[in-house]
Amino acid sequence: MIRFIGPYLLLLLSSVSSYADLVDNLDSRFSVSGTWPTSSFITGYYGTTYQYSAPGSGAKEAVWRFDVTAGRYQISAQWAAYPNRASNAAYTIFNNGIELGTEYADQRSRGGHLTPLGAYDLATGSLEVVLTDAADGYVVADAVEVRGGGRVDDRA
Repeated sequence: MIRFIGPYLLLLLSSVSSYADLVDNLDSRFSVSGTWPTSSFITGYYGTTYQYSAPGSGAKEAVWRFDVTAGRYQISAQWAAYPNRASNAAYTIFNNGIELGTEYADQRSRGGHLTPLGAYDLATGSLEVVLTDAADGYVVADAVEVRGGGRVDDRA
């Protein structure tokens, strides 16, 4: 904001706090239920490995956990893309145990970098991003990033 006070120009800068946190499949805040083998065969993953599951009933879950303060957050994921991957990998977003929505990702493409899933207004507390094996191809659990503060672009 620029404000003129008499002959002086006063420039006020507002500080925008930003938050970024990334949880990889080797982080202690990542967990799985059921069997999710570890691999590094297909490139494009974050860190040193990724985990995967064959398509199934949805009984197997991969969960990334974050502690957040109230605000708007962009949630992104990374995976190792390959033609046998799911075209409909479902990432369900929970804030303090309340389901906020599900974002679908085509893991056959866009591997090797963080891909925006969606932006959410979150309350202070816990954020969980849950990926299941209910898909039409292999599902890859690799890394999830949460970024907030300032303006967040809603286009995913």
